[in-house]
Amino acid sequence: MKYLLALLLVSTISGYSISQNQRIYRKYATQQVYKRLSENNLVIKKSILSIDESTEDWKSKDRKKPFVIPVVFHILTAQGQYAPSDIDLYLQIKILNTNFASLGSPENLTHPSFSKENFKDKLSSTDISFCLAADKNKNSPSIIRKTISKSAWTCRDSMKFSKLSGDDAWKKDDYLNIWIVYLTDDIAGYAQMPGGEDATDGIVIDTRYFGFNTPINYKYYNEGKTLVHLMGNFLGLYDLWNEELPCTDDHVNDTPIHNGPTNGSADYYGYVSTCNEKPIAMTMNFMDNTDDRNLFMFTYGQMTRMQAILSDKGLRDKLGKSNKNVCNASNLLYPEIRSLNIASSFSAFPNPANTELNIDYKNMKENKQLVIYNSLGQVTYFLAMPNESQSDKLIISTATWQSGMYYILLSDSNQKFNQKVIVSH
Repeated sequence: MKYLLALLLVSTISGYSISQNQRIYRKYATQQVYKRLSENNLVIKKSILSIDESTEDWKSKDRKKPFVIPVVFHILTAQGQYAPSDIDLYLQIKILNTNFASLGSPENLTHPSFSKENFKDKLSSTDISFCLAADKNKNSPSIIRKTISKSAWTCRDSMKFSKLSGDDAWKKDDYLNIWIVYLTDDIAGYAQMPGGEDATDGIVIDTRYFGFNTPINYKYYNEGKTLVHLMGNFLGLYDLWNEELPCTDDHVNDTPIHNGPTNGSADYYGYVSTCNEKPIAMTMNFMDNTDDRNLFMFTYGQMTRMQAILSDKGLRDKLGKSNKNVCNASNLLYPEIRSLNIASSFSAFPNPANTELNIDYKNMKENKQLVIYNSLGQVTYFLAMPNESQSDKLIISTATWQSGMYYILLSDSNQKFNQKVIVSH
């Protein structure tokens, strides 16, 4: 209900109407923002061109290495608007890590274009991962929440300044800033490409496209891959299409030229670009715009460009070195979340489990969420429980799950619980 109210409110402000069952198509604004920032700024134009030079330098040395990027979330909501929970934030970090490591669901690899066009030979892990940063005093995780009077934002960066009712960025050389807000005109989000102003550096994403808990109209984008795409932009990748000049090269040599974004599902073979030679579109690439379930790969060329950005001669080299001081690597996979209310209780049994897992909980309040993910950070089970639900027991079939360690996160609006369980067949 909160999501519906927020949706209606933002729809009214931005001048369009959305029915609850209307299909929404994702729109990014990174290209428009880059054009606005670079039109009268030669420094930005030269900076973005220098990415090609640093990429060639990186290639000549083939020095792939792991990077860990500390993330700061700035969550801005008006009174009554839905905001993602801490669990949602942790899960989004896991989504980033899973997809930047190319650990997506194996069933994705059966897409016909993946084999017929040899796209599978171009798939590459980036060796880039993310974690929730420590705060400026190296203490608590960096989640900043503000309730403000403004209910929707344009893409003019005002959400990045406290004096404009937003929240100031943390130092760009040490942290990746992500603002979670409601955007006008149903924009999914935008990233500032490398080389821009320090005060506005980072990513802006619309709340409705963030993580798993998306409203019904946005269900095709409920696997958290909007932020994966925007992260690619932030690390120097262009969208696979160019809005002003269709069929423009994305400066990566192993991605086909696209005439435009792929909207909707693309399960079939032969989705052809109208550009010269009519190449088969790489619709499963994170830098296209297919439904989330169809997106599952970065290429080797894209990996080299992102690695180069974070390396010694790259535009984000300082960020690439920052994790030793502000990022707790032990929390990359499994965050420590403690119960905040000892009056409630939670248990999962049997442990180890074979074909069924029982979840018992008591005194949980509204906005209950249950998430179970495996040791790779992949979500195995997700359930948003209705507020009116009176049940305090769940039985989950684990018969088809692979044997191994699983992590259970149960939360409501006031508290969080976690437990590790083993599934053994």
